[in-house]
Amino acid sequence: MGLFLNTFLILFCFQGMTVYCEEIRAIFACDTISDIKVSTKHDVSNLTKALSTIAKQTNLSLKIDTLEGRELTHHRLNAKIDSLRGKNNGVVLFYYSGHGFRTDRMSTIWPRLYFPAKKERVLTEEITEKLKSLGARLVIILLDCCNNPAIVKSPLMVLRAKGVGQPRNMPGLKTLFLRSRGTVIASGSSPGGFSFSYKTGSIFTSSFIDALSDRCLSEQTSWQAVMEQTIARCAPVQQPIYRIS
Repeated sequence: MGLFLNTFLILFCFQGMTVYCEEIRAIFACDTISDIKVSTKHDVSNLTKALSTIAKQTNLSLKIDTLEGRELTHHRLNAKIDSLRGKNNGVVLFYYSGHGFRTDRMSTIWPRLYFPAKKERVLTEEITEKLKSLGARLVIILLDCCNNPAIVKSPLMVLRAKGVGQPRNMPGLKTLFLRSRGTVIASGSSPGGFSFSYKTGSIFTSSFIDALSDRCLSEQTSWQAVMEQTIARCAPVQQPIYRIS
């Protein structure tokens, strides 16, 4: 009986540790070469602070891998994603900040991503499928880029995100990051649209962070609520799109 009890306790503790040791594994793919590099760096800093707060309030460990500048290549991104296989990935988050585009022949709603170091054009669907194949409980894909053949410069504007880093309890974070399953993918612009960035950050990333902060004050929240508020904050300047599955 004593041996059985000890075995049960060991198994119970092991299972509990497995749940507790779930991680947020984030990959940031950031264009810090082109004209948007200043804005990108602000967005990365703001999102990093937000993820740190999320990790603290959910007791999930956090690991962020960043590919930027000359390190941002298709090959290195695939290698980073493959390195997550076999890990205890509770949440996998991919964040892209850079230029995006589409062609007249594209039927997908999602933009292609442009990696300037080697002038590479990367399909969103390819990245999505690779991330989903990791078997994480929750996959989040955020694309802060244009979805239009043209490239425009943003007007000067001071833009600041409130941030999720405020020292307050946000029970909704546990709902979103501990209890949610599936895939959330969002782009800062609809087909034919633009995703604007300024020297202090981009509209889409800042709006997403602010929406998280607002919608997580209550435990009764959802990814749909977060994304709908993100869209509302971006209007009427740009129109993000999202899919939840």
